[in-house]
Amino acid sequence: MISCIVVDDEKPAREELAWMISQRGDFHVADIAENGIEALEKSWQTDAQLVFLDINMPGINGVQVAQELSKRENPPYIVFVTAYDKYAIKAFEVNAVDYLLKPVSAERLEKSLEKIKRIIIHREKLQAEKIDSIIKEMGMGRPSRIVGYSNDRLIPIETSEILFISIEDKTTFVHTERGRFSINSTLAEIYERLRGESFFRSHKSYILNLDLIESIEPWFNSTYNVRYKGIKEGIPVSRTYVREFRERMNMDL
Repeated sequence: MISCIVVDDEKPAREELAWMISQRGDFHVADIAENGIEALEKSWQTDAQLVFLDINMPGINGVQVAQELSKRENPPYIVFVTAYDKYAIKAFEVNAVDYLLKPVSAERLEKSLEKIKRIIIHREKLQAEKIDSIIKEMGMGRPSRIVGYSNDRLIPIETSEILFISIEDKTTFVHTERGRFSINSTLAEIYERLRGESFFRSHKSYILNLDLIESIEPWFNSTYNVRYKGIKEGIPVSRTYVREFRERMNMDL
């Protein structure tokens, strides 16, 4: 639901526009205002995402209100409502997303609302992606430990001590210097939870902890075997993942 306020010094105009907007189920008219000062106050009180703003008002006009709103950290979107087409240029100088000419037609309002909805959804998606990116970069959301099984016991394992993870006969194993432990997750599930700077999918059957690699051995067909302390066998890096592995390990510097 997108919240908005309607600002117009003419009561019939603001009530008509508010009614037209309220006919849609995805927009909510949180409040109405009859002048610029009231518009600024109510935009704070309602935290509206969108302001329909008449330009030609006594005292503080709509352009001045928009300029004040634009100074906020998360300013609302502005749609100017005016009887004068000449204000359209000024509207876009203060980052208005649209303008409506009075009398506002239902068809023109519908197009404006659809446009605004797409813009808001796109911004929220970008913000969510940015937050996800920050979380991944900081390592937030990744578990600091997991619990494995060995000899009918549950064993807490710090993720920092994991050497690598493998899948054998449809069972996922976590390997550490203390031994190996089975876990009730698929390789894809555990990689989704651990992936980040340290962990890397090197093969369809292996996930490596890049921080604990002891040595890297060139292998056939330009692949590699990775060695860990206390582990006899080498862990493969398949051709599919070689390029990314070299980049992650800075092997080309």
